Amino acid sequence: MLQQLPPTKQETLLPPTRTLLAVACLMAALYTGFVIMYANGAHAHSRLSRELFLWPNILSLMVLYMWGYRTVGQLPPTKQSLWIVLGGMGLLGILCWCVQPFHSTDVFGYINRGWQQVGYGTNPYTTTIGQLPGWQTDPMLTNHWVNNPCPYGFGFAHVARWLCQLGSGDKLATLGWVKASHLLLLWLATGWAGWVQAKHHGIKATLTTVYTLGWHPLLLLHHIANGHNDLWLGALLAVALGVMTLPKTALPALLRPLRWGVAMAALVASALMKIASIVIVPVLWIGWCAQAVFEQHHRKKVVLAPIITVVIGLLIGWPYWLELADFNQTGLTTNALVSHGSVHSVLLYGSKEVAKLLAKWFNQPWGSQHTVDWLLAASGWLRYGLLALFGAGCTWAALQLWPQAKEKSLQASTLWGTAFAVFVVALCLVNPKFYPWYLGMVLPAAMVLPNKHPLRGALLWVSIAQLLGFTVLGQARIADALTMTVLPIVLWWWFTQQHSPPTDKNNCQINATNP
Repeated sequence: MLQQLPPTKQETLLPPTRTLLAVACLMAALYTGFVIMYANGAHAHSRLSRELFLWPNILSLMVLYMWGYRTVGQLPPTKQSLWIVLGGMGLLGILCWCVQPFHSTDVFGYINRGWQQVGYGTNPYTTTIGQLPGWQTDPMLTNHWVNNPCPYGFGFAHVARWLCQLGSGDKLATLGWVKASHLLLLWLATGWAGWVQAKHHGIKATLTTVYTLGWHPLLLLHHIANGHNDLWLGALLAVALGVMTLPKTALPALLRPLRWGVAMAALVASALMKIASIVIVPVLWIGWCAQAVFEQHHRKKVVLAPIITVVIGLLIGWPYWLELADFNQTGLTTNALVSHGSVHSVLLYGSKEVAKLLAKWFNQPWGSQHTVDWLLAASGWLRYGLLALFGAGCTWAALQLWPQAKEKSLQASTLWGTAFAVFVVALCLVNPKFYPWYLGMVLPAAMVLPNKHPLRGALLWVSIAQLLGFTVLGQARIADALTMTVLPIVLWWWFTQQHSPPTDKNNCQINATNP
C-alpha cells in the first residue's frame, strides 16, 4: 500500500519524519508540564519539589534535543521537511511563552527600567529604583536590583521603555510583551540563520540550523520562558556576521553596496543592547589597519568605523548621555565584576579551598574574615591574569592576520570570524561571570558561520550542558563551570579529533565528513 502512495505522501511516512514528530510531541508535553508546574510562580513550590521536577525534565529535554538533532540531519531536503521543523519551532516557542518565569527575576528588572522612564520620567543610568518615591507600593515595580543603575546599553533602555508603553501599566501584559518580543527575535534570528545557511550549503543545512536554534531548550526556557534579553544582542550580531561571511554575490542586489555599512550598524546596535560585543570593534579595526597598509581602499574603513560607532552611539544614546556626568559608575562596575559560573570563579573559589587546607595543615587560623580578605585579593589578581592571557591571545590572532593582509588575501569572512571568536572567548572564558543565558548572545551568530566552523560545534556542546544550570548544579561555585563549560569543550575537542577525516600522504582529506 505504501508503494502506491504519491511521493509527497511517502515523505510524511519516512522514519526520520515520524521520529522528529515524536520528539516534538514529547518536548511539547514536557513544556506543558512547565506551564502547569509554574502556573502560580516558582515560589509556590519548595526547593526540593522544584529539584525533583527539574532534574528528570531537564535531562529528558537534553536527550530529546540531541535525538532530534541527529534525526533532522536525516530528513529529505524538501520544503515539507522545512515546514515540519518550522511548525515544531512555532509550537514549542508558544508553549514556552506561556511558562511563568521560574528561574530568574531579571525580566522584572527590565520592566523596572522601562517603567521608571514611563511612569516616573527618570533616567535609569542616574536614578535607581530605590530612589523613586513610594516604589514599594507601585504594582509595576519589583524588588530586583533596586539599588543598582541600569546595567544594559542605551538601546535596550529604549526597548524597555517601549515595551512598558505597550503594557499600559499592566504588569502581566508588559511581561507578555517582553516575552513576545524575545520570541519574535528568536524566530527572526532563526530565519536569518537558516537563509544564510541555504546560501552556504543548501536546504539540508537550513533544516539543521532552524532546528538548532528554534528547538533549543536553553533558548526557549531562558530567553522565552524566563525572558532574558540576550537575544537582542545575539540577533543583531547574527545579522552583522551573516552579511559579512556570505559572498557578496549571495546577497540581494540592493544590499551589496551597503554590505559593510549594514554590518557595522548592526554590530554597534548590538553593543548598545548589551555592551559585551563592543570588544569586536577594536579587533576588526586592527584588521582593517593591517589591510590599509597594503590596499588603499581599506583606509576608508579605518576612518569610518570609529565615526559610525560614535554617531550611532550618540543617536541611540539620546537623551541618556545628556546626564553622563551623573552616571552611577560605581554601581555599574560592581555589578560587572561579580564572579559566578566562570573560569575566574573556578580559580577563585578553588584557590580559597586550597588556602583553607594549607592553613589547617600548618595550624594557622582561618575564619570568615580570612575568607573575605582572600577572595578580595585573589579576585583582582585572577582577573588581571586572565586579561593578560586574553591580551596575549588577541595579539597572536592579530599576528596571524598580518601575512594574509600582506598577501592581499584577507577575506572579510576570515576577519569577522576571528573577531567573533575573540568575543566568544572573552564572554565564555575571560569574563568574571558567566551565566547559561549569555549563550543567547553568541548562538544565533555562530549558526550563520559555515557549517564546519569549530565555534558551531563547541558552542552547541556547551549550550546543551548549560541546561543543567536550571538545577542545583547551577549554584555550585566550582562544579558548575567545570561540568557545564570546561568539560563540554574538552569532550567536543576529543570527539572532533576522533571523527576527523583521515589524510593521505599528500595531506589531502579523504572521506570528508561533517561531525
